[in-house]
Amino acid sequence: MKKEPSAPAAEEPARPLFRLKLDHDDVYFGCETIAATSEVSESDVVLDHAPDNAPGCYRWLRDLKRLEPLPKAQQKTEPGAPTLEQAFYCLVKHGANEQHVQAWIAWFEKTIEGPDVPRKGSES
Repeated sequence: MKKEPSAPAAEEPARPLFRLKLDHDDVYFGCETIAATSEVSESDVVLDHAPDNAPGCYRWLRDLKRLEPLPKAQQKTEPGAPTLEQAFYCLVKHGANEQHVQAWIAWFEKTIEGPDVPRKGSES
């Protein structure tokens, strides 16, 4: 009995790649689909799958090549939102009315304390 040659293997379609959207602190804010032929810079993070992590709640660790959850105090609501360290620096250098300080205060009151939490020195 003669063995028949098998049909040539069907070519698998190219799978999409995903470029992570990271802010200046490498905090994750989603991803975008890119073609395999797209130009990728050395600083870009490209994965073969789209992460389903919540935006602003994870940081990309470049040395470990993975997303790590951020403590609640370090989470961000939008790319470029100031960190505690940046807000503190601006407070010391420019005072409490500086834009980064006000943005951090608004985030803190909305995210950490909430608007209904009584503050020291305030009357009920």
